[in-house]
Amino acid sequence: MFIPRQMKTEIAKTFYDKEIHLMYKRTVTDVEGGVKNDGYSVGDVFKGNVNFSNCEKIQEEYGLDYRVSISISTHYTGLKVDDILCYNKVLYEVKGIYEKDSHLLVLGSKWRV
Repeated sequence: MFIPRQMKTEIAKTFYDKEIHLMYKRTVTDVEGGVKNDGYSVGDVFKGNVNFSNCEKIQEEYGLDYRVSISISTHYTGLKVDDILCYNKVLYEVKGIYEKDSHLLVLGSKWRV
């Protein structure tokens, strides 16, 4: 179904009110040349609609074999599977990105810290 750009803009202004941080892995090189993970830093910030209550339903409807901890509706296209997101000081790994008529549905699982 064709969704006009103006409608997508209005949806974003109305519903995409939560800030989500796209995290990047920081690495350091030690004196011997070894590369180590030095945590994560914020790489980009985007807005979306965050939902926790429909995760079980989505998991069942899509027949997913992983646990969905967070679902995000957004227009932000800079995400890929395995990216790390931070919302409300909790890290999530992007497990799936599904294109819908008016938005992208991003599904994630809590990331081990």
